[in-house]
Amino acid sequence: MAARACTAATIATIAAGFPTTIRSPPASRKSIARRPADIDDTAVAVSDAIVDVARTYGLASDWVNLGPESLLDLGLPDGFLGRLERHGYGGIVAWLADRRDMVCFKLYAAVDQGTRSRHLQDLRELRPGRDELLAAARWSVTHDPSPGYRSLLVDTLRHLGMEDAGGSLG
Repeated sequence: MAARACTAATIATIAAGFPTTIRSPPASRKSIARRPADIDDTAVAVSDAIVDVARTYGLASDWVNLGPESLLDLGLPDGFLGRLERHGYGGIVAWLADRRDMVCFKLYAAVDQGTRSRHLQDLRELRPGRDELLAAARWSVTHDPSPGYRSLLVDTLRHLGMEDAGGSLG
C-alpha cells in the first residue's frame, strides 16, 4: 500500500483524526523538519492509503476524520510525539495517539460540536477520570481562551459529571 511511505507523525495525526491537508506537524512542534516536497509526497501516499483501505474493507470514503487541522498549528498536547503508540498492520506501521491525547482531542471536538456529537459519546466511552478531564480542559483553552468557549467547555464537563467544572478550571 502507498501508506508505507508515510512518516510516523503524519500517521499519528491521521489516527488522532485532524489534518484536512495531510501533513506532518510543523518543526516548531518538536517534529523532524521536512521539505515541502516531502510533505506533499506524504500527503499523496496517505490519501492513497485511505482510499485503498476504504475499498478493501467496504468503508465510506470519509472513514478517516480529516477535520480540524488547526490543532497542528495551535499546538498538540505537551509530550504528544513521545507518547505515540506503534502498531503494525501487515506492511503498514501506524503511530496512534495515546489515550490522554485522545481525551484532549475528543473534549475539544465535543465542546466545538455540542453535547449531542459523536465526540462526546467517544469521550464517555474512554471513561476519563476527573484529572484527565481537567488536564484536557486546560489544554483546550490554550486553543480558544474566549469566554464563550469557556462557557461551552464548562457545560460539556458538567454533561460528563463534573458539577463543579467552572470552579475547577481556575
